[in-house]
Amino acid sequence: MPIASRAFASFKYRTGTEPLFERARDSYTKYRQLFEARQLYGLTPPPRHLQERILNGYFPQYFSSGRQIAKEILSLVPGTPRRVLDFGCGSGRVTIAVSKSLPNASICATDIDAEAIDWCREHITCAEFDANSHYPPTRYSSGSFDLIYAVSVFTHLPEKMQHDWLAELARISCGRLVLSIHSRHHYQHIPPADVDKFLERGFYYLECGTTDGLPDFYQSTFQTHDYIRSEWGKHFEIEDIKERALGWKNHDAVICRVR
Repeated sequence: MPIASRAFASFKYRTGTEPLFERARDSYTKYRQLFEARQLYGLTPPPRHLQERILNGYFPQYFSSGRQIAKEILSLVPGTPRRVLDFGCGSGRVTIAVSKSLPNASICATDIDAEAIDWCREHITCAEFDANSHYPPTRYSSGSFDLIYAVSVFTHLPEKMQHDWLAELARISCGRLVLSIHSRHHYQHIPPADVDKFLERGFYYLECGTTDGLPDFYQSTFQTHDYIRSEWGKHFEIEDIKERALGWKNHDAVICRVR
C-alpha cells in the first residue's frame, strides 16, 4: 500500500471516521451508478449483492467497466456480428453495452445465476436472457451465434467442466469466440510450492473459498498460453491470444474460431 494510502487509512482508524468514509463512498457509488444507468440505458442498477457477486466489490465504475469490456471484445473480431451470445452474463453489465454498440444484432445472454437472470429479464429489454444449468447443453441450436464471448467464466471452472463447456460453445457457434483467462500477473495467487507444477502442466485449479450465490465449483483457474493452444485447440482454431486485452488489462483474451 502506498505511504499516502497507509497514512489515510491510519487517520481514519485513529479518528474513528472509517464508517463515515464508507458511507460517503457507498453513497457516491450508488448515485453515480444511478445517473449512468438512467442517462445511458434508461434503467436502474442491479442490487448491490448481484454486483458484488461478479466483481467482488461495489464500484462506481460498474457501467463504465461494462462499456470498456464491450469495446475491447468488439475490437478483437472482424466485421459486425449479427447473432451474439454473452455466456456468463451475470447481471448484464457487458450485455447492455454490447447491445448499444450493435443495435441491429440479435443478442442472447445466459448464466447459471438464476437470481441475476431473473433481474435481467425484469429490467433489461435489449437481449433475451436464459438461465442455464451447471452442465451442458444449452437450449440453443447448433451454429446459432457468429460471436460468443465469455468474460470471467473460464477463469473459475475445473478442467473437465471447461472441456464440456468448450465443446458446447463450439457446437452452438458458427463464427468467433472471445474467451477470457487470467493474465500472468494473476499467477502470484498460486501457492509458491505449486508454481513449477503449474508451469509444467499448464493448468491450475485453486480452491479459495466460496462466493455467496454461486456453486462450490466456482473457484480460481489458471492456464498457460501453451495449454490453451494444446487443449482448447481440440475444440477450436486458436487464432490469437492477446495479453491483458480485456477488463482494463486484467484478463488475456483467447480469440477462437470454429473449424
